[in-house]
Amino acid sequence: MKRKTKRIIIYVVAGLVVVGGINAIVKSCSGPDKADVATESKSENESYKIKPESTRVNGPLNGVFEVVDKEYTFGEGEYSGYQVSIDFKRTEKDAPYDTKDIDDMYGSADTSQIAGVGIEILDENGNVMITVDPDDSECVTMLRSSKGDVVSVTFKPYTYSLRGKPASFRITSDLQSNEKKTSTASSSSSSSSTETDASSSVASSVEDADEVVRSAEDRVNEAVEAAKAVVNDATVEDAVNAGKAAYKLYKKMK
Repeated sequence: MKRKTKRIIIYVVAGLVVVGGINAIVKSCSGPDKADVATESKSENESYKIKPESTRVNGPLNGVFEVVDKEYTFGEGEYSGYQVSIDFKRTEKDAPYDTKDIDDMYGSADTSQIAGVGIEILDENGNVMITVDPDDSECVTMLRSSKGDVVSVTFKPYTYSLRGKPASFRITSDLQSNEKKTSTASSSSSSSSTETDASSSVASSVEDADEVVRSAEDRVNEAVEAAKAVVNDATVEDAVNAGKAAYKLYKKMK
C-alpha cells in the first residue's frame, strides 16, 4: 500500500514538471505578454501632424462653425493617452439655438438645448481610426462664443496605442433638446398636482395607524393576562392562548 502511494506521488510530481515545462516553452514562443507590449507601445508613442480633411463641420452646426485650416498635433496627453486640440472659428451665420440657453452634452446641463462636436481621426488611406462622439467633448465655451471668435476644443479618445498612422480628421456635430430639463419640469408640475392626494393619503394612514396601535394594546393586555395565568399554575389551554395572542400581535405589527 505504501509503495502504491509513493508511486502516485511520483506520477503527480512528474506531471507538474512536464506541464510547467510546456508552459515555459509556449510563453517563450508566443512572445511577451500583452501588458508588456502595451508598456512598450506606450513608451514608444510619438506625436503626429494631422490636417483637416475639410474645414466643414458636419451635422446641425454646419456653417455656424468652421475648422481653422492648419496642422494640428495628435499626441499623448498627461493622463488621457492620445489627444488633439482643434481650433474652431465662429462664423457670421446665426446659431440654431439661444447662446444663453445652450450647454454641451458632456455635463448635466440645465438648458433647453444641448449640443456638441466630435472628431474622426483618419489614417493615410482615409479610413477612420479613432472616433470621439459629440457627447464626449467639453465645448460649452465654443457653443456660447460670439461671431468671429476662435475657440479651441480638446478631444480625448483615451487611446494609448494606435493601429496605423494618423494623417487627417473630420469634425461631426449634434444638437438636441435637453431631455433632463424637460423631465425635471414635468416632475415639478406633477409633484404639485399630487400634494393634495398625498395629504389625504397621510391622514388616512394616520387613522389606520391609530387603529393598529389600539388593537396592539388589546393584544398585549390579553397576552399579559394569559402569561399571569401560566405563572399561577394555569392550564395548558391558558398557555396556548397566551402563545396565540403573542403570535397575533407579531403578525399585526409586521
